[in-house]
Amino acid sequence: MVIKMRNSSKILLGFMLVMMICCISAVSATDINGTDDAIITDDIAIDDVSEIVEDVEIDDAADGAVEANDNAIGLRGEPSDLPQINGVTYTAYFNNDGTLKNNIPATNLRFTGTFNQSGTGFNKFIINEQLTLNLTDARFNNMAFDISANNTILTGGIFNNDGSNGHNSVITVTNASNVEITYTNMNIEAPNADDFIAIDVYNAENAKLYYNTINYTCGYTNPTDFNYVIRAKNSKNIEINYNTIDATLPLKEVNWNLSGSIDADYVAGVAVENCTNAKFKYNTLDVIANNRSGGFPTLDAFIIALSPNAEIEHNTINEDDVVTEFTYKETKEGSTTTKTAKKVDGTWNMNYTEAA
Repeated sequence: MVIKMRNSSKILLGFMLVMMICCISAVSATDINGTDDAIITDDIAIDDVSEIVEDVEIDDAADGAVEANDNAIGLRGEPSDLPQINGVTYTAYFNNDGTLKNNIPATNLRFTGTFNQSGTGFNKFIINEQLTLNLTDARFNNMAFDISANNTILTGGIFNNDGSNGHNSVITVTNASNVEITYTNMNIEAPNADDFIAIDVYNAENAKLYYNTINYTCGYTNPTDFNYVIRAKNSKNIEINYNTIDATLPLKEVNWNLSGSIDADYVAGVAVENCTNAKFKYNTLDVIANNRSGGFPTLDAFIIALSPNAEIEHNTINEDDVVTEFTYKETKEGSTTTKTAKKVDGTWNMNYTEAA
Protein backbone atom coordinates (compact mmCIF):
# COMPACT_ATOMS: atom_id res chain seq x y z
CA MET A 1 0.00 0.00 0.00
CA VAL A 2 1.23 3.47 -0.87
CA ILE A 3 -0.33 6.64 0.52
CA LYS A 4 0.72 10.02 -0.78
CA MET A 5 -0.41 13.25 0.86
CA ARG A 6 0.05 16.71 -0.56
CA ASN A 7 -1.37 20.04 0.38
CA SER A 8 -4.22 19.24 2.71
CA SER A 9 -4.62 22.20 5.04
CA LYS A 10 -5.30 19.85 7.93
CA ILE A 11 -4.98 16.09 7.75
CA LEU A 12 -5.62 14.10 10.89
CA LEU A 13 -4.41 10.57 10.65
CA GLY A 14 -4.55 7.53 12.85
CA PHE A 15 -3.53 4.46 11.00
CA MET A 16 -1.96 1.01 11.17
CA LEU A 17 0.01 0.20 8.07
CA VAL A 18 2.69 -2.14 6.84
CA MET A 19 5.70 -0.05 5.89
CA MET A 20 9.03 0.05 4.15
CA ILE A 21 9.50 3.81 3.80
CA CYS A 22 7.31 6.37 5.47
CA CYS A 23 7.86 10.08 5.32
CA ILE A 24 5.78 13.12 6.13
CA SER A 25 6.89 15.89 3.79
CA ALA A 26 5.96 19.45 2.98
CA VAL A 27 6.49 19.74 -0.76
CA SER A 28 6.96 16.12 -1.72
CA ALA A 29 4.78 13.37 -0.27
CA THR A 30 4.07 10.85 2.42
CA ASP A 31 5.06 7.43 1.11
CA ILE A 32 4.27 4.22 2.92
CA ASN A 33 5.37 1.11 1.10
CA GLY A 34 4.87 -2.28 2.66
CA THR A 35 7.14 -4.71 4.38
CA ASP A 36 6.89 -5.89 7.97
CA ASP A 37 4.38 -5.12 10.70
CA ALA A 38 4.75 -1.42 11.42
CA ILE A 39 2.14 0.20 13.66
CA ILE A 40 1.28 3.86 13.10
CA THR A 41 -1.36 5.78 15.08
CA ASP A 42 -0.54 9.49 14.92
CA ASP A 43 -2.14 12.94 14.83
CA ILE A 44 -0.63 14.78 11.89
CA ALA A 45 -1.27 18.26 10.53
CA ILE A 46 0.32 19.12 7.22
CA ASP A 47 0.06 22.53 5.60
CA ASP A 48 1.41 22.38 2.11
CA VAL A 49 1.37 24.19 -1.24
CA SER A 50 2.26 22.62 -4.56
CA GLU A 51 -1.04 21.04 -5.61
CA ILE A 52 -4.38 20.28 -3.99
CA VAL A 53 -5.59 16.72 -3.40
CA GLU A 54 -8.43 15.28 -1.42
CA ASP A 55 -8.26 14.93 2.35
CA VAL A 56 -7.43 11.59 3.89
CA GLU A 57 -9.39 10.54 6.95
CA ILE A 58 -8.63 7.39 8.88
CA ASP A 59 -10.00 6.53 12.31
CA ASP A 60 -7.60 7.61 15.04
CA ALA A 61 -6.73 4.82 17.44
CA ALA A 62 -4.58 7.10 19.57
CA ASP A 63 -7.15 9.06 21.55
CA GLY A 64 -6.03 10.33 24.91
CA ALA A 65 -2.65 10.91 26.43
CA VAL A 66 -0.58 8.49 28.43
CA GLU A 67 0.87 9.80 31.65
CA ALA A 68 4.65 9.76 31.55
CA ASN A 69 6.41 7.52 34.01
CA ASP A 70 9.28 9.67 35.23
CA ASN A 71 10.51 6.88 37.48
CA ALA A 72 11.09 4.57 34.53
CA ILE A 73 13.93 6.54 33.02
CA GLY A 74 16.10 9.55 33.80
CA LEU A 75 18.07 10.57 36.88
CA ARG A 76 20.03 8.03 38.86
CA GLY A 77 20.79 9.18 42.41
CA GLU A 78 20.28 12.57 44.01
CA PRO A 79 22.25 15.27 42.12
CA SER A 80 23.51 16.84 45.34
CA ASP A 81 25.22 13.57 46.27
CA LEU A 82 27.25 13.30 43.08
CA PRO A 83 30.87 14.44 42.55
CA GLN A 84 30.83 17.82 40.82
CA ILE A 85 32.54 18.51 37.50
CA ASN A 86 33.04 22.21 36.82
CA GLY A 87 35.45 24.49 34.98
CA VAL A 88 38.23 23.52 37.39
CA THR A 89 37.57 19.96 38.56
CA TYR A 90 37.00 18.49 35.09
CA THR A 91 40.78 18.01 34.84
CA ALA A 92 40.54 15.20 37.41
CA TYR A 93 38.40 13.23 34.97
CA PHE A 94 39.29 14.31 31.42
CA ASN A 95 42.52 14.67 29.48
CA ASN A 96 43.35 17.73 27.41
CA ASP A 97 41.77 16.16 24.32
CA GLY A 98 38.44 15.34 26.02
CA THR A 99 39.12 11.65 26.53
CA LEU A 100 38.55 10.09 29.94
CA LYS A 101 41.51 9.62 32.23
CA ASN A 102 42.35 6.16 33.50
CA ASN A 103 40.94 5.13 36.87
CA ILE A 104 38.76 8.19 37.39
CA PRO A 105 37.63 8.53 41.02
CA ALA A 106 33.87 8.18 40.34
CA THR A 107 31.50 7.05 37.60
CA ASN A 108 28.37 8.94 38.68
CA LEU A 109 29.11 12.57 37.89
CA ARG A 110 27.33 15.90 38.17
CA PHE A 111 28.34 18.72 35.81
CA THR A 112 27.76 22.30 36.97
CA GLY A 113 28.41 25.69 35.40
CA THR A 114 29.26 26.62 31.83
CA PHE A 115 31.60 24.67 29.54
CA ASN A 116 33.17 25.86 26.29
CA GLN A 117 36.32 25.17 24.31
CA SER A 118 38.09 28.30 25.50
CA GLY A 119 37.80 26.98 29.04
CA THR A 120 38.50 23.28 28.53
CA GLY A 121 40.82 23.35 25.53
CA PHE A 122 38.70 20.73 23.74
CA ASN A 123 35.23 20.75 22.17
CA LYS A 124 34.02 17.22 22.83
CA PHE A 125 33.72 14.97 25.89
CA ILE A 126 34.59 11.45 24.77
CA ILE A 127 32.81 8.85 26.90
CA ASN A 128 34.26 5.40 26.26
CA GLU A 129 33.48 3.77 29.60
CA GLN A 130 30.25 3.43 31.53
CA LEU A 131 29.24 6.64 33.30
CA THR A 132 26.14 8.32 34.64
CA LEU A 133 26.27 11.99 33.68
CA ASN A 134 23.93 14.42 35.39
CA LEU A 135 24.06 17.68 33.44
CA THR A 136 20.99 19.33 34.95
CA ASP A 137 22.93 22.34 36.27
CA ALA A 138 25.29 22.71 33.32
CA ARG A 139 25.41 24.68 30.07
CA PHE A 140 27.50 23.63 27.07
CA ASN A 141 28.39 26.20 24.40
CA ASN A 142 29.56 24.52 21.18
CA MET A 143 30.52 21.43 23.16
CA ALA A 144 29.60 17.86 22.25
CA PHE A 145 29.42 14.40 23.81
CA ASP A 146 30.64 11.31 21.94
CA ILE A 147 29.41 8.15 23.67
CA SER A 148 30.66 4.67 22.82
CA ALA A 149 30.29 2.93 26.22
CA ASN A 150 27.52 0.53 27.15
CA ASN A 151 25.05 1.46 29.90
CA THR A 152 25.92 5.15 29.83
CA ILE A 153 23.26 7.59 31.03
CA LEU A 154 23.25 11.28 30.12
CA THR A 155 20.47 13.42 31.54
CA GLY A 156 19.78 17.14 31.54
CA GLY A 157 21.93 19.99 30.30
CA ILE A 158 21.50 23.05 28.10
CA PHE A 159 23.34 22.83 24.78
CA ASN A 160 23.85 25.87 22.56
CA ASN A 161 25.55 24.92 19.34
CA ASP A 162 26.19 26.43 15.91
CA GLY A 163 28.62 23.81 14.62
CA SER A 164 31.49 26.28 14.51
CA ASN A 165 33.85 24.05 16.51
CA GLY A 166 34.12 21.38 13.87
CA HIS A 167 31.82 18.64 15.17
CA ASN A 168 28.70 17.61 13.27
CA SER A 169 26.44 16.68 16.17
CA VAL A 170 25.75 17.56 19.79
CA ILE A 171 25.41 14.01 21.12
CA THR A 172 26.63 10.96 19.21
CA VAL A 173 26.01 7.37 20.31
CA THR A 174 28.06 4.78 18.41
CA ASN A 175 28.59 1.03 18.88
CA ALA A 176 27.03 0.99 22.35
CA SER A 177 24.15 -0.73 24.13
CA ASN A 178 21.66 0.52 26.73
CA VAL A 179 22.53 4.20 26.43
CA GLU A 180 19.98 6.73 27.71
CA ILE A 181 19.79 10.37 26.60
CA THR A 182 17.09 12.22 28.55
CA TYR A 183 15.86 15.68 29.53
CA THR A 184 18.38 17.64 27.44
CA ASN A 185 17.54 21.10 26.12
CA MET A 186 19.23 21.98 22.83
CA ASN A 187 19.34 25.19 20.81
CA ILE A 188 20.89 24.57 17.42
CA GLU A 189 21.91 27.01 14.68
CA ALA A 190 23.14 24.65 11.97
CA PRO A 191 26.25 25.75 10.03
CA ASN A 192 26.55 26.57 6.35
CA ALA A 193 27.79 23.91 3.89
CA ASP A 194 28.14 21.14 6.46
CA ASP A 195 26.14 18.26 7.94
CA PHE A 196 24.63 18.74 11.38
CA ILE A 197 22.56 16.32 13.47
CA ALA A 198 21.55 17.22 17.02
CA ILE A 199 21.40 13.61 18.29
CA ASP A 200 23.00 10.93 16.10
CA VAL A 201 22.71 7.23 16.93
CA TYR A 202 24.59 4.62 14.90
CA ASN A 203 25.02 0.87 15.36
CA ALA A 204 23.54 0.96 18.85
CA GLU A 205 21.21 -1.37 20.72
CA ASN A 206 18.45 -0.53 23.23
CA ALA A 207 19.17 3.21 23.08
CA LYS A 208 16.55 5.44 24.71
CA LEU A 209 15.96 9.09 23.77
CA TYR A 210 13.32 10.45 26.17
CA TYR A 211 12.02 13.91 27.12
CA ASN A 212 14.52 15.90 25.08
CA THR A 213 13.60 19.41 23.89
CA ILE A 214 15.35 20.49 20.71
CA ASN A 215 15.07 23.80 18.88
CA TYR A 216 16.87 23.45 15.55
CA THR A 217 17.25 26.12 12.87
CA CYS A 218 19.15 25.97 9.58
CA GLY A 219 19.29 29.37 7.92
CA TYR A 220 21.09 28.08 4.81
CA THR A 221 19.91 26.10 1.78
CA ASN A 222 22.66 23.45 2.25
CA PRO A 223 21.35 21.51 -0.77
CA THR A 224 23.62 18.44 -0.35
CA ASP A 225 24.37 18.58 3.37
CA PHE A 226 22.41 16.58 5.93
CA ASN A 227 20.27 18.56 8.35
CA TYR A 228 18.49 16.19 10.73
CA VAL A 229 17.36 16.90 14.28
CA ILE A 230 17.55 13.22 15.28
CA ARG A 231 19.02 10.44 13.16
CA ALA A 232 19.17 6.72 14.00
CA LYS A 233 20.77 4.13 11.73
CA ASN A 234 21.58 0.42 12.03
CA SER A 235 20.31 0.26 15.61
CA LYS A 236 18.09 -2.33 17.28
CA ASN A 237 15.27 -1.58 19.73
CA ILE A 238 15.79 2.17 19.77
CA GLU A 239 13.12 4.17 21.60
CA ILE A 240 12.51 7.82 20.67
CA ASN A 241 9.68 8.86 22.97
CA TYR A 242 8.25 11.99 24.64
CA ASN A 243 10.56 14.39 22.82
CA THR A 244 9.65 17.92 21.71
CA ILE A 245 11.18 19.18 18.47
CA ASP A 246 10.76 22.63 16.94
CA ALA A 247 12.64 22.77 13.64
CA THR A 248 13.00 25.43 10.95
CA LEU A 249 14.58 23.82 7.92
CA PRO A 250 15.18 24.30 4.18
CA LEU A 251 13.44 22.31 1.48
CA LYS A 252 15.95 20.26 -0.54
CA GLU A 253 16.02 18.19 -3.70
CA VAL A 254 15.85 14.41 -3.26
CA ASN A 255 18.87 12.37 -4.35
CA TRP A 256 17.05 9.68 -6.31
CA ASN A 257 20.29 7.70 -6.73
CA LEU A 258 19.88 6.78 -3.04
CA SER A 259 16.18 6.00 -3.24
CA GLY A 260 15.13 3.55 -0.52
CA SER A 261 17.46 5.08 2.06
CA ILE A 262 16.89 8.08 4.29
CA ASP A 263 20.10 9.43 2.73
CA ALA A 264 18.04 10.31 -0.34
CA ASP A 265 16.41 13.07 1.70
CA TYR A 266 18.93 15.55 3.02
CA VAL A 267 16.61 17.13 5.57
CA ALA A 268 14.24 15.83 8.25
CA GLY A 269 13.00 16.34 11.77
CA VAL A 270 13.60 12.68 12.66
CA ALA A 271 15.14 10.07 10.34
CA VAL A 272 15.32 6.33 11.12
CA GLU A 273 16.84 3.58 8.96
CA ASN A 274 17.57 -0.11 9.46
CA CYS A 275 16.37 -0.02 13.06
CA THR A 276 14.50 -3.21 13.93
CA ASN A 277 11.80 -2.81 16.60
CA ALA A 278 12.14 0.97 16.65
CA LYS A 279 9.64 2.89 18.80
CA PHE A 280 8.59 6.47 18.05
CA LYS A 281 5.87 7.49 20.51
CA TYR A 282 4.34 10.56 22.19
CA ASN A 283 6.64 13.00 20.42
CA THR A 284 5.71 16.51 19.31
CA LEU A 285 7.25 17.74 16.04
CA ASP A 286 6.72 21.23 14.65
CA VAL A 287 8.56 21.66 11.36
CA ILE A 288 8.55 24.83 9.25
CA ALA A 289 10.17 25.35 5.85
CA ASN A 290 12.21 28.55 5.68
CA ASN A 291 14.14 28.21 2.42
CA ARG A 292 14.36 26.08 -0.70
CA SER A 293 16.72 24.97 -3.45
CA GLY A 294 16.16 22.96 -6.59
CA GLY A 295 13.11 22.48 -8.76
CA PHE A 296 11.00 20.11 -6.64
CA PRO A 297 12.46 20.04 -3.13
CA THR A 298 11.14 18.19 -0.11
CA LEU A 299 11.16 18.39 3.67
CA ASP A 300 10.38 15.44 5.93
CA ALA A 301 9.07 15.87 9.44
CA PHE A 302 9.60 12.15 10.03
CA ILE A 303 11.04 9.49 7.73
CA ILE A 304 11.65 5.81 8.43
CA ALA A 305 13.08 3.18 6.10
CA LEU A 306 13.95 -0.52 6.21
CA SER A 307 12.92 -0.82 9.86
CA PRO A 308 10.68 -3.86 10.44
CA ASN A 309 8.32 -4.07 13.43
CA ALA A 310 8.43 -0.34 14.09
CA GLU A 311 5.86 1.18 16.44
CA ILE A 312 4.86 4.77 15.60
CA GLU A 313 2.09 5.91 17.91
CA HIS A 314 0.48 8.91 19.60
CA ASN A 315 2.76 11.54 18.02
CA THR A 316 1.68 15.07 17.15
CA ILE A 317 3.29 16.29 13.94
CA ASN A 318 2.76 19.73 12.40
CA GLU A 319 4.47 20.81 9.20
CA ASP A 320 4.16 24.12 7.39
CA ASP A 321 5.63 25.44 4.15
CA VAL A 322 5.63 29.24 4.04
CA VAL A 323 8.18 29.71 1.24
CA THR A 324 6.76 27.83 -1.74
CA GLU A 325 4.58 29.70 -4.21
CA PHE A 326 2.30 28.20 -6.84
CA THR A 327 0.60 29.77 -9.83
CA TYR A 328 -3.02 29.30 -10.78
CA LYS A 329 -5.38 30.62 -13.40
CA GLU A 330 -8.49 32.57 -12.57
CA THR A 331 -11.16 32.95 -15.25
CA LYS A 332 -13.74 35.70 -14.96
CA GLU A 333 -16.14 36.90 -17.65
CA GLY A 334 -14.25 35.06 -20.34
CA SER A 335 -10.87 36.50 -19.37
CA THR A 336 -8.14 34.29 -17.83
CA THR A 337 -5.54 35.74 -15.46
CA THR A 338 -2.52 33.92 -14.04
CA LYS A 339 -1.99 34.65 -10.36
CA THR A 340 0.43 33.58 -7.65
CA ALA A 341 -0.48 32.15 -4.25
CA LYS A 342 1.74 32.11 -1.18
CA LYS A 343 1.25 31.75 2.54
CA VAL A 344 1.75 35.06 4.36
CA ASP A 345 1.55 35.33 8.16
CA GLY A 346 -0.19 31.97 8.37
CA THR A 347 -2.91 32.80 5.81
CA TRP A 348 -3.07 31.94 2.11
CA ASN A 349 -2.82 35.02 -0.08
CA MET A 350 -4.34 33.97 -3.37
CA ASN A 351 -3.07 37.06 -5.22
CA TYR A 352 0.40 37.37 -3.78
CA THR A 353 2.87 40.02 -4.96
CA GLU A 354 6.40 40.17 -3.55
CA ALA A 355 6.97 43.43 -1.68
CA ALA A 356 9.38 45.82 -3.34
